[in-house]
Amino acid sequence: MKICKLFLASMSLMLISSMSYAVNYGKLMSPNSLGKNIYNLKRKYNLKFDVNRPEFDTTNQRYNFSIYKNNCSIVISTDIKYRVQSLQSFEDCNYSGKSSNIKFNSSKTRVVDILNQTKLSNVIFYPQDFIPPHYSIAPSYNLKVKRLSDNYSTSFEFENGNKSSPYLKSIARAVYPYADNYAERIGELVEMSDKSLVPILSTDKIRKKAIRTYNMSNKPISITISYK
Repeated sequence: MKICKLFLASMSLMLISSMSYAVNYGKLMSPNSLGKNIYNLKRKYNLKFDVNRPEFDTTNQRYNFSIYKNNCSIVISTDIKYRVQSLQSFEDCNYSGKSSNIKFNSSKTRVVDILNQTKLSNVIFYPQDFIPPHYSIAPSYNLKVKRLSDNYSTSFEFENGNKSSPYLKSIARAVYPYADNYAERIGELVEMSDKSLVPILSTDKIRKKAIRTYNMSNKPISITISYK
C-alpha cells in the first residue's frame, strides 16, 4: 500500500512538472506581450530559448529570441532594452489566439475566416515577392490586419496555391498606368518602398482583386504580431 502511494505521488509530481513546462502559446502570442520585458515573459511562461542572450542584429536593431518545442517554432524580437517588438509563430504550432479582434487557430484558420471577422478596409494583401508570371514560382503573401484603433498589426502569411500574376498585374497597372506590358513591370515593384506601395494596396479595387485571385481556403504558414 505504501509503495502504491509513493508511486502515485511520484506520478503526480511528474504530471505537475510537465504541465509547468508546457507553454501557453495562445497567451504568449498576444498583443499583450508587446512591450513586455523578454525575461519577464520567460519567467511567466517558462520559456526555453535556444540562446539565452542572442547577438544583436545591428541591421534591424533587434535581438531575436528563438523557441523550439514539440515542432513549434517561435521567434520573439526585442529592442536593445529587451522590450518585445514582435512575435512570430510558424505552421507546426497549434494554438488558438486572438489579435486585431480576430479569433484564430494557428493551424486551421483560413483566409475567408479572417476576412469574415473584420472590415475590408482593415486588411492588406502584401505579396512576399514580386515574381513575374513567366516564372513557375507562386509567391507567398501576407494578409495583414491593421486597425486604426490599434498600435500593432497582425500578419498571417499564406502560401499561394495558384499563380498570383492577376493580382500582381493589377498592382503594376496601378503603379504604372501608362505602361505597355504590366507583366514586365511586376519585377520593378520590389524596389518600391512600403510608404509608396501600401496606399495602392489599401484601395478597395486592389483588395477585391486579391480576394478574386487568392485561394480563400488557404491556412497560415506563419503568424506575426508586431508594433506598427
